[in-house]
Amino acid sequence: MTEHGAGGGSLTDGAAADDDAASGAESAHTLQKIDLLLEAKQYESAAALAGAYLAAHPDDVGALVALGDAQEGLGRDAEAVASLQRALAVEPMDYRAAARLAYALRRQGRLPEALHTARTLVRLHPDVWGSHHILASVYLATKNRALAHEAYAAAHRAVALEPGEPENHVVLGLAARAIGDQETARRANEQALHLDPNNSAALNNRGTVMKRFRRGNWGEQVETYARSAAQDPHDPVARYNLEVTAFNTFDRTGWFVVLPLFVAIVASVIASRPSGGAVPPAVIAAVVGVVLVVGVWGAWAAYTYRRIPAGRHRMLADVVRRSGPARTLAGSLLLLAVVMVAVIPLSLVAPGIGAVLLPLVFVHRLVEMSTRFALRRRHPDRR
Repeated sequence: MTEHGAGGGSLTDGAAADDDAASGAESAHTLQKIDLLLEAKQYESAAALAGAYLAAHPDDVGALVALGDAQEGLGRDAEAVASLQRALAVEPMDYRAAARLAYALRRQGRLPEALHTARTLVRLHPDVWGSHHILASVYLATKNRALAHEAYAAAHRAVALEPGEPENHVVLGLAARAIGDQETARRANEQALHLDPNNSAALNNRGTVMKRFRRGNWGEQVETYARSAAQDPHDPVARYNLEVTAFNTFDRTGWFVVLPLFVAIVASVIASRPSGGAVPPAVIAAVVGVVLVVGVWGAWAAYTYRRIPAGRHRMLADVVRRSGPARTLAGSLLLLAVVMVAVIPLSLVAPGIGAVLLPLVFVHRLVEMSTRFALRRRHPDRR
C-alpha cells in the first residue's frame, strides 16, 4: 500500500524532488567554485574540478565553457577549442561558448574559422553589443584590407548598442585607423580613455594615432606607452610600443647628422694641412672643430633628454638596455659621434684620416635599416 502525504503526493515522489533539489544546489555550488577558481587564476584546480564535474554531467554547457577557460589559462588552446566546440554542439545558441570560441580560434590563428564563428554569433545574437565587438576584432585580426570597412561597420554597431563600453571605442579606433580615418581613430581612443583613463589598449592606440610632427608628440608617446605598460606589465603590445618609442630616440636623427659631419670633415681637412707659427692655424681649426662637434652632439643629447617626460628617464634607459635593436642603434650612434670628434685632433698627426667619416656614416645607415627591420619582426603579431 502506498503512503500519501497531506498534499496527496507520494512520499517517494517527495523524496525524489528533494534529491533533485539537493543535486541542483550541489551542481550550482560546484560551478560557482569553478568560476571562483578561474577568477583567482587557479587554472589547474579549475580544470580538474570541471573535468570531474563533467564526468557526471557531460552535457553541462556552463561546465564545458569553464573547462575551456581553464585550459586557455593553462596555454592548452587546442583543448580549449575542443571544449568550447563540445559546448556549442550541446547548445548551438549559447552566447558565452560562441564568444569564447571565436576568441580562442583567433588566438590560434585559425582566422577563417574564427570569422565564421563570429558571423554566426552576430546572426544569432544581433542585439548583443559583444557579438559585433567580437566580429570587428576578428575582422581586424585578419589584416585583410578588403574587410576593413566591415570591421568599421561592426565596431560602429557595437558602439551604437553600448556607447558606455570603453572596449567598443577601442575597436572602433582600430577599425577607423585601418580604413585611413585617423581623426575618427583619435576621437574613438580619446572617448575610450574618457570612459576608462587607465585602459591599456586605448593608451597603446592613442600613441599610434597621435598627429605626426606636432610639438611634444614624441614625449607624449613615451608617457602614453609608459602608462599603458604600467597598467598591464604583461601586455606584449604595450611593451613593444614602448620599445619602439625608445628605439626612435636614436633612429630619428634624420639630417641632423649632416651638421656635425660637415664640421668634422672641414676641421679635419684644415687640421691636416701643414702650417707654422706660434699657434698653427691647423691647431686652432682642430680645437674649434672639436668644440663645435661636441657642442652639436651635446645639444642634441640635451634636447632629447629634456623631451622625455619627468620621471621616465630611468624606465626608458631600462627599455633600451633590454632591447637588442635599440641598444645596437644607440651604440652605433655613440660610435659615430666619438669618431667625428676623434678624427679632428688625429688629423694633426695622421692627415687624411677624416676620410673614414663618410664610410662610417654609410655603415651607420645600414645599422639603422637592419635594426629597424629587426624591431618590426619583434612585433607581437609576428611571433
